[in-house]
Amino acid sequence: MRRFHILAAAGISLILAACGVQTPSAPAAAQTETPAAGNTEAAATGKTGGTASAAGAVQQASTEKTGAKEAADAAASATADTDGPDVPADTDWKKLYLDFLNNMRDPDGNPYDPSTCSLGFIYVNNDSVPEMVISTMSEAGGNLIAGIFHGEVRTYQTARLGLRYVEKRNIIDNADGHMGAYYDELLRMGEDDFEPLPSGTYGFQDPSGTKDIAGNTQMDYEWDGKSVSQEQYRENLEKAFNTRGAVSWESGMTMDDMKNYLQGSTAGKSYKDVYADIVRTGIIKDAYGANDYTGFALQQAGSGNPVLIAVNDNAFSIVRYDDGMLFQGPAWYFSQDGNETILLYPKTGYVQNSTKRPDGSSENWYRMRNGSLETVMSCWTEALTDSDGNPINGTDGLPLTGFYTAENGFWSDEEAYRSAKRRMELQVQGDSPLRIGKDLLSGKDGVQSCLSRTQMLEQLEN
Repeated sequence: MRRFHILAAAGISLILAACGVQTPSAPAAAQTETPAAGNTEAAATGKTGGTASAAGAVQQASTEKTGAKEAADAAASATADTDGPDVPADTDWKKLYLDFLNNMRDPDGNPYDPSTCSLGFIYVNNDSVPEMVISTMSEAGGNLIAGIFHGEVRTYQTARLGLRYVEKRNIIDNADGHMGAYYDELLRMGEDDFEPLPSGTYGFQDPSGTKDIAGNTQMDYEWDGKSVSQEQYRENLEKAFNTRGAVSWESGMTMDDMKNYLQGSTAGKSYKDVYADIVRTGIIKDAYGANDYTGFALQQAGSGNPVLIAVNDNAFSIVRYDDGMLFQGPAWYFSQDGNETILLYPKTGYVQNSTKRPDGSSENWYRMRNGSLETVMSCWTEALTDSDGNPINGTDGLPLTGFYTAENGFWSDEEAYRSAKRRMELQVQGDSPLRIGKDLLSGKDGVQSCLSRTQMLEQLEN
């Protein structure tokens, strides 16, 4: 769930015009998750289309026990389709993507404003050539997924921003929805283009229908155009997609930084020189705009170069430079009530964002790689209430709590919730985290105060 707080985007109409997005048509409503920020635009289905010369464009767990889920994961992995376009190893894919970006135009045929898009790489099929995500960072605009087929760049336009994938298993889920209508649009990379796969929709078809324990109307489900039960929907999705192995793409590099990488202008630069250029101005740019920072710290975060953490009184950003790719992270705003904790794990590079609320809690885990920020796991709890907002009590008289993961969307599943938390705890076992604060990083080994601009420049230059 997109629970990290980021600067609000500029007007949707400006983003759409700037990126040349053609608004896709709406999907059929469910007959019988994804966590996404809501807005008033209608949900839409993804569409394939376009070559590099085209003019413009841009839930799983069931109530089974952990052992059964692991068996399902293994089965899904064993049967995953890893085929796709056979891109020769000597293909100059960077030039193909660069030409594609340079030829993009808005609906009027004019070059677009490059500051309104966010770009990064994902590895969909099992080869060494990455696919590119070009995101409007607007729910109405969605994402454009670009891949190379027979020496050309072809694209798939997602509906809204929901984008999760299982790395190198050739499967993508455009999982999203709006105002009671939700969907899992699955696709793969075929030999010649992106290809849709059997997918599902679910939502509130009959507002006066059967109620669940919390007094909410039960959803109706369809899979591949046929009415199914909730359990069958979840089984079909897991069999096709393996949600536990998926990550969600969130944001990436600026257009300028992506082009610099593709044309090789950043090759060979040291991270110290790159970070020093940022520190001198104190400004970090992302798809939402520029933010001014006054405090800085260098910190190891997984393998590769250390990251640059920049802070001010209200927010912080993380900058990562590896292999010529400069990722300038979005602004994460500090909680004003102190109920939010943000931890960085130095060995594994994970960022954990935990929030406590009067009616529940949320926990989100992120990682930075391939010039992108990805959500690895997201889970949350909330008190169950009736249609009037009153708490629902169990047979013991105590309030009932719903347990959710991004794998499940609207399906409360306490076992899946606790299993997801255990998986992350195991991954960071032995990795002592640092808490990111307004002017320092604190951990079990003490406190590291952020440096001023002058102090950080001295450290980088020395």
